[in-house]
Amino acid sequence: MSKHENPKAKDKNLILQKMGDETIVYDTARDEAICLNKTATSVWERCDGETSAHEIATALDDIGVEDVQLTLERLSRSKLLEAAYRAPSETFQTTSRRDVLRKLATASAFGAPLIASITAPTAAQAASCIPPGDLLNFCTNPSQCCDDCDINLNLIVDCVAGLCICVDL
Repeated sequence: MSKHENPKAKDKNLILQKMGDETIVYDTARDEAICLNKTATSVWERCDGETSAHEIATALDDIGVEDVQLTLERLSRSKLLEAAYRAPSETFQTTSRRDVLRKLATASAFGAPLIASITAPTAAQAASCIPPGDLLNFCTNPSQCCDDCDINLNLIVDCVAGLCICVDL
């Protein structure tokens, strides 16, 4: 597919969750969550490999083809399209890309396409601490242990022989 043929939305390794007007797309292969506002979601949902950017803009009625093409480029950079998308060079001949971005920035409160992403933490980064006395989970250093010891009794948490325990100061 050339870079500006009809875009096709990626559909593998994705978990979708609607939250009000936004859609959260979690890419399980890349451990990345991408948030699409209502307008970006509408563009992405029409990326079936059969519909052109011009046809998407016509179907949406409230955003122009330049906005759709810019949104498609952002969807492509977010890896939400099957193939890379780049708007045809003639798209921005009458309007500079900077002008389109400026227009989108000022219109963002009015439903301009918005795509934001965040990388999910690894399991180790997201793991909670191990409470003292837990015999089912093992530690390798004290930083993995919850600080649930009573400091008033001069107790601190430590990792001893793979177990989180409270020890005297």
